[in-house]
Amino acid sequence: PVKPAVVIPGCPVGYTDLLRDHLFEKSKREMAELKENGGKKNPLRPSSAGKCERELAYELMEFSGQAFYDKEPLDPETQLIFGLGHSIESHLLYQFKQVELVRVAYQQQSLLFFKIDSTNPKLSTYIEGSTDAAFMSEEHGWKVLIDVKSKKVKHSNHFKDSWDELAEKFNNMTSIIRIPDSHDAWYVENLPGFLKDLNDPFMAANFYQLNLYVLSDFFKAKGFDHAALLYYDKNSSRLREIRFKPSQEVFDMVENRFKNATKAAEVGDVTLAKQEFTPGNIKCAFCSYKKDCWKDLDTMKAFFKTLPNKAWPKKAEELGSEFANSLSDFHALTDMSNAKAALEEELMKVMYANKIYKVQL
Repeated sequence: PVKPAVVIPGCPVGYTDLLRDHLFEKSKREMAELKENGGKKNPLRPSSAGKCERELAYELMEFSGQAFYDKEPLDPETQLIFGLGHSIESHLLYQFKQVELVRVAYQQQSLLFFKIDSTNPKLSTYIEGSTDAAFMSEEHGWKVLIDVKSKKVKHSNHFKDSWDELAEKFNNMTSIIRIPDSHDAWYVENLPGFLKDLNDPFMAANFYQLNLYVLSDFFKAKGFDHAALLYYDKNSSRLREIRFKPSQEVFDMVENRFKNATKAAEVGDVTLAKQEFTPGNIKCAFCSYKKDCWKDLDTMKAFFKTLPNKAWPKKAEELGSEFANSLSDFHALTDMSNAKAALEEELMKVMYANKIYKVQL
């Protein structure tokens, strides 16, 4: 049928398109500025603690104006996701301030960690950062440095979602234990061992960052002996705590990573910085510098090869015309009536009998 002509009032494009266009153009302008004048903000900061040494060297080369590497501008969705984290942090800390046993302290406390020396003045810097907050209880004598992280929850083949899948993974790991009588809170005694077992470079970066904070001279002087990451599920507002004992070994590893990347950029040779991940790793697949780092190797394709084989759907006709007709009738039923439920059961019997889990109409 021909849809009737409608005069749409207001902006000729979607108001959301105005924002998307603004964010996309903003990213392109920032990239052009970086290419022409170098960076304004040193890439060596606590939130970058989980990046590959070679990736940091590339960023420092651009920051110091020695090179520029072609890459895709940040898409609007990614920019919005990054911005959302600050709002979630504010929201969660506001809620904790209502908890009687908790005193929220040291919000946005500025910290210095260590100095990076270089013959290039632009590369010489102090590594510094600021905290989300600390929770304290004078009555009970505990104090914990916390960092709030929002987490995207994805589909899982065997569990309700990836949130529950990770909890089951923790249950089967010896390097992390559930805190007794807690809903979803865990404790890590040996941070290096846990991060090796976890084998998740993106999540590991959260621990590297907070470990720097809690081992700063400021918080050591204040007597903080543990820290905790608070994860917020953006899909359903579920919360998870992972508490851990600080590790000087992990602190030193991050310091050496930053200093080695600086040395490579100082002499203009990124190959002096280690490639800490290999093709097939998700970090290489989505790295902004993968084309220069791995040249003709397709790191995205290498990553996809590590994933389980995709189960392609069978064509419904291959299971017989009667099954195909029944499947058509099933999709035509728009509610969960008794007829649809009965038909669904018949279809599933045929699928199970043939070991088929996907069908294509």
